Amino acid sequence: MTYDKEKLFKKAMAIIKKDKEIIFIEDLCLSLGIAKKTFYEYFPTESNEINELKDAISQNKTNKKKRLRTKWAESDNATLNVCLYKLLSTDEERKLLADKQELQHSGDKDNPLELIHVYIPDNGRD
Repeated sequence: MTYDKEKLFKKAMAIIKKDKEIIFIEDLCLSLGIAKKTFYEYFPTESNEINELKDAISQNKTNKKKRLRTKWAESDNATLNVCLYKLLSTDEERKLLADKQELQHSGDKDNPLELIHVYIPDNGRD
């Protein structure tokens, strides 16, 4: 089947802008109803059109990351909180998170567990 390149481009841009879940070229091809090979025949990797489409998809990805980070920040889920903290932390803080740690009873009835940081040098072994 032959496509009008300009119409195909406009349709692709409209899909990306309407459907914020389009974050990969493969998603776009499925929405367009064309094969990935056909897509690249119309929009080669060095074309201006592919760059515009990729920029629009990149904007969707950026917006999705923002939404996820907001959800993580509002969540009480410890795993999500640690993931967000790792994204926001300095290199030193990430290193401390990666080091071995243990919980120890503090003797304080209001705060019975205390995180004790135990640094164990890696020395090439785990």
